[in-house]
Amino acid sequence: MPTWFKFIVIFNLMLGASSANASTNTSYDPWMDKPVLGYLYSQPNLPAMEKDMARQVHLSSQQRRALAGIATAEQQELRQLDTRPSSNVRADVFNKKVLAIARHTDSQVRKTLGGQYTPFRGWLRSWWNRHS
Repeated sequence: MPTWFKFIVIFNLMLGASSANASTNTSYDPWMDKPVLGYLYSQPNLPAMEKDMARQVHLSSQQRRALAGIATAEQQELRQLDTRPSSNVRADVFNKKVLAIARHTDSQVRKTLGGQYTPFRGWLRSWWNRHS
């Protein structure tokens, strides 16, 4: 199975877990519910999206590169999770691992963005609600 496909499967599993929140709340913030940064950086319109984010959040080139690196690391961590049906991985254990990855990403993003963390989260929430 291609690694990009595995990431999409994992993300869709997480998306389904909180789709009720998203459909009833137009200001839904998925950030701490699921790994979002890797998904964001896998979008086909990445160059335009990243340019818009950088402009609105006032990100430096160094911060943009760091976010891309954090997104890549998040995707790699997700790919390493065992998703085979025969693996006997309990859903609650799997979900805890995915949320741990999301928390680690959050920690890295906070450190990278500093004072721009809050504007970034606002931009992300708006982007998510326009595209989900």
